[in-house]
Amino acid sequence: MLINKNLIELPLTQNTCDGSQKCKEITIPGENTQRACAFHGSRISICSQIDGVIHLVHSPVGCALYSWVYRSNKNENCITTNIQENDVIFGSEEKLFNAIIEAHNEFPDMDAIFVYETCVPGLIGEDMRAITDKASKIIKKPVLLFNSAGFKGISQNEGHKVASDELFSLIGTGTNSNYKKEKHNLNLIGEYNPKDFESAKEMLNLIGVNVVASFTANSTIDAIKSLHETDLNIVECSKSTMNLAKHMEYEFKVPFMEAKFFGIDNCSSSIVKIGNFFGIEEEKQEFVIEQCMNEIAPELEIYKKRLANKTAFISYGAQRIKYLIGPLTDLGIRVIGVSSYFGGKKDHKGIKKQLERNRRLTGSNIDYSVVISDNPDTQELKDKIIEHKPDLFISDNRLRFFAYRLKIPFVYGKGTEKSYAGFKGFLNFARELDSVINSKIWRF
Repeated sequence: MLINKNLIELPLTQNTCDGSQKCKEITIPGENTQRACAFHGSRISICSQIDGVIHLVHSPVGCALYSWVYRSNKNENCITTNIQENDVIFGSEEKLFNAIIEAHNEFPDMDAIFVYETCVPGLIGEDMRAITDKASKIIKKPVLLFNSAGFKGISQNEGHKVASDELFSLIGTGTNSNYKKEKHNLNLIGEYNPKDFESAKEMLNLIGVNVVASFTANSTIDAIKSLHETDLNIVECSKSTMNLAKHMEYEFKVPFMEAKFFGIDNCSSSIVKIGNFFGIEEEKQEFVIEQCMNEIAPELEIYKKRLANKTAFISYGAQRIKYLIGPLTDLGIRVIGVSSYFGGKKDHKGIKKQLERNRRLTGSNIDYSVVISDNPDTQELKDKIIEHKPDLFISDNRLRFFAYRLKIPFVYGKGTEKSYAGFKGFLNFARELDSVINSKIWRF
């Protein structure tokens, strides 16, 4: 599909997404899809960052392993019931109940137990809600059930909804000592990286805003219970938590707005939006932005010169792609290809808009095409990368060694060792890209 004479959507054999094709298909039970599944959306995307929780996965061991190895900055208390063939034939409700009691006895100091439905118990129709309710009364702790069997959603997005709805039942049942009446208070909703949470918190403190809690980076059960004690919710990932923000606005009268803290433009505009909401003086907003920029500008200019005219290929969920293109544009890097997962029509329109801006600001005199594909398999992705030869491949850790085999520099787009959020975080991002792209190893 032609966007303009130099920005073209090149279809792969799988398809390109117009919002009604592959990205709208239900996940097949048992399929380990790169788009992930509803269980993945609950367990990994939202719940894994909450501290003081036992994660009990009611599944064959493969589901628990998949969730265990995927993300490094996660809660470590994961248990599986390890469903076998006999459990499928005769039922495994008793096995689940015993596992909850045993987990509580083994880890009595934990604040809650999260139980996850997966494809197998979902297909054989077990009444897991009755089991978790019964167990909760016995151990006198919250036992939350996430009905997130992988096949229940088009992608991991359904799992986001399941997790948000279940955790919402806790909100309003506690109080938070971090809430300060004399301050401007807000929550970060849809922030899942603990280091990014701390960076955003530090940056917002400079303009006099107090970050009370997060959903769910560095979070706890007590913090989730008191999410309603705030003046504003900042939605960072609208795909995963917009429903939660709307529920909180309706139930607790807490307003929300969208903002992002990755990239110079995003940080500056977010400070202005949040500052204006709280009535903070424009002079103070401008002073903080200028102060933060002056702190990173000298070193940042060095990296911008070293990264100018480099090319990148991004393979991620559609929301994350939109999140990455702007900061790459800030550094002068041309995006020559994207492959997205679990994106809809609106997401792809947003990606194309960002790509048009990227082309305009980084390669106005260069004639080049941009690959836009949805849900490619590994071979299709490999063919496009070999064809377009990017200087950098940005993706999830699942594709790290895929890139290395193709001798392409790789960067994990979420950052784990250091934060990418805030002005200082953006400098970390620039350092990371420079160290990878300009490493001497690629000479060999």
